[in-house]
Amino acid sequence: MTIKGTVIDHFSVTATKDISILSELGVSNVKEIKSMEGDVFIKGGIFGKGVSKISAARNIFVKHANECHLSAGENIHIGSYSLGSFLKAKNIFTDEKKGKLIGGVIEAHGKVRAAVIGNRMERKTLINVKGFNRDLLKEELKETLLLYKSKIMKLESIKENLDVYEMSPGQLNGEQNLQYEQTKNQFERLKSQIYQLDEKRKSIMDMLESKGEGEITIGQIASPDTRLQIKSLEKKLSVLTKGTFYAENNDLHFD
Repeated sequence: MTIKGTVIDHFSVTATKDISILSELGVSNVKEIKSMEGDVFIKGGIFGKGVSKISAARNIFVKHANECHLSAGENIHIGSYSLGSFLKAKNIFTDEKKGKLIGGVIEAHGKVRAAVIGNRMERKTLINVKGFNRDLLKEELKETLLLYKSKIMKLESIKENLDVYEMSPGQLNGEQNLQYEQTKNQFERLKSQIYQLDEKRKSIMDMLESKGEGEITIGQIASPDTRLQIKSLEKKLSVLTKGTFYAENNDLHFD
């Protein structure tokens, strides 16, 4: 679904697939924007006024998030800043040179990356990375790849059967036509399964790209009164800080 303008205050938008809102002004004070299976893209960002909820089964892309609630099944990408918002996703990224996370609660599974966290007014900002078990995730990736390869082989076999049917258009009897339709349906179902497995593979590999078993990267500066947590390991910043925190071997490390 593509909306070339904006969404009026207190209205909601729900769609099965992707939602794109192209107004340079973004949206303000909407009730909810929800994609049940796809991505949400909001070109101009969100002024949530504490009530707006944006959710996507996959990814959310916004210019900025101001006092709103964002929840994504995969990743959240913020171009400019998040101010006083609740963000929840597998991974949360802002622009590496100028993206800011100021105030609010940020919850991720694998990693959070921002240029700036907190501000000079020392507005309380909480970053919580749940973390993961790298060995278990590697095993899950291995199983996913094996299943993916077996589905590909099965798809190729079904495609050969379809080619046989399609060599004789108009010459199939009733039973053969029925078998042809069933084979086509099986082919489409298998293609969908392969797509889902490939998306799972990419998601796992993206998680494994994190440093350690959970990562928070501060590209420019993080202010005092910023609270960081990775797994059960906590750190409250008392001075201006730049670098990467990550969990490994039940310890919190800093580069």
